[in-house]
Amino acid sequence: MKRIIIIGIAVTLLSTLACRKPIEVVESPSLTTDEPASVSEAPLPTDTPSTAEPTIMPTAAYVENGMPPMRPVFYSIEEYLLLASSVDLDDAECEKFYFDNFIGSGISTKAEAIKTLEIINALPLPAADGFELTYADLQYWNNTFSILYRVNGETGRFIAFDISLTESDTEAEYRDAEQVDSLVELPAMRSSELRFLVRVTFDPAYPRFVTNIRSHKIQVDTNLSEKEAVDILANCQFTTMDGYAKKANP
Repeated sequence: MKRIIIIGIAVTLLSTLACRKPIEVVESPSLTTDEPASVSEAPLPTDTPSTAEPTIMPTAAYVENGMPPMRPVFYSIEEYLLLASSVDLDDAECEKFYFDNFIGSGISTKAEAIKTLEIINALPLPAADGFELTYADLQYWNNTFSILYRVNGETGRFIAFDISLTESDTEAEYRDAEQVDSLVELPAMRSSELRFLVRVTFDPAYPRFVTNIRSHKIQVDTNLSEKEAVDILANCQFTTMDGYAKKANP
């Protein structure tokens, strides 16, 4: 069943990538493009800035009816930087910019973009040598920020993190983990932030673990061997999305 689910996710991602419209990059010292994408011919929003409160939560109807919810999705770190750079535009420019580049993301105003960036950057983001971010998805309805990394540039090797948006008690989760038989033995020399790691599944092809970093519960899924995954996690550094982006694109 696990393999079927992962194959389904992979097919969905490949289909989405094949159909995704190229995005136009805001000119900035750290993010430029030689050939901007053409502007959509669809009707544009008015130049009157929106004064409404940011409402980037998907409606209940989307979730209940099984429709794809509107939410921020990034297929590269450059797309995150594109959103981050947009907050320097004025309000009217922002609305046109989001319509051209982030339609269907639930972001249509500067206030909504700022709120999205604040939520993402309140979370601990795992970073390690050889990680290449290929997908990130802010799932409000699931209380989760999901990140998929390609490992060492190899398409078939991945490690994914589902990070809870809400905080939880790290110490309480650690005490609970001590009571179960699935605690993973960690190397003595490891990141001080990796206090514990719980083995959730025993499938050698698709290990799953749970931990808590900076008071946020994190589920880890991968198709690496358990030993390789544990070695990576033990040496993983934790930063923020903004910190990771600036390091990847100085």
